[in-house]
Amino acid sequence: MLDQVSFLLWRHMQSVRADPFSVALYLLDSQILCYNINKKTGDGGMSMMIYLQTIETGEDKTKFEQIYAEYRGLMFHVAYEVLHNEENAEDATHQAFVRIAENIRKIDMPVCPKTRSYVVTIVEHEAIDQYRRIKRRRTVPLTDELHGIEVAYDGENALAACILKLPARYREMILLRYHHGYSVREIAEILGLSLPTAIKLNQRAKKKLEDFCRKEGIF
Repeated sequence: MLDQVSFLLWRHMQSVRADPFSVALYLLDSQILCYNINKKTGDGGMSMMIYLQTIETGEDKTKFEQIYAEYRGLMFHVAYEVLHNEENAEDATHQAFVRIAENIRKIDMPVCPKTRSYVVTIVEHEAIDQYRRIKRRRTVPLTDELHGIEVAYDGENALAACILKLPARYREMILLRYHHGYSVREIAEILGLSLPTAIKLNQRAKKKLEDFCRKEGIF
């Protein structure tokens, strides 16, 4: 039996009308489009060879090359928005492409809004991991309450507003689970998490979203 939050999210996922995921992703896209994505972000020739070596079929290699060409600059700037350091942003972008290459079969269309939101979610996750590793070296207490890309929203879609309030790790889980439709096991593979960690992350994300929804009177 679905809990209240899962039922609410799945119901909106099946809706043919404008859903909170579309609103949230539109606002995230609007924020990202403010970045200067034309800036040169380094030579990816050697990296491309490394990525392609992990991909089996020619079709999937072509798909990956399209994703790389379309989203490389965007992904760097999402990472930079979190890390505020070019070298660290490059590292996070590289790790994100490693994840994408490893999971390339899970992507249907290389250039579409859903794939765009997918790659942004992956690189934001990797950037936050990078941020946490840096903070760990500085013995600063770690937390899941990092907000990643900040988006202001004053519209009328209450559930979208609640999703956008979530810390980045929780928002990533909700979007991958309920917008992209991946299982928790698949999300664990995509994000490089153990299954128990992914299960806990899913539970915490739904609990946090439930708290926000109750405050907003959604249920």
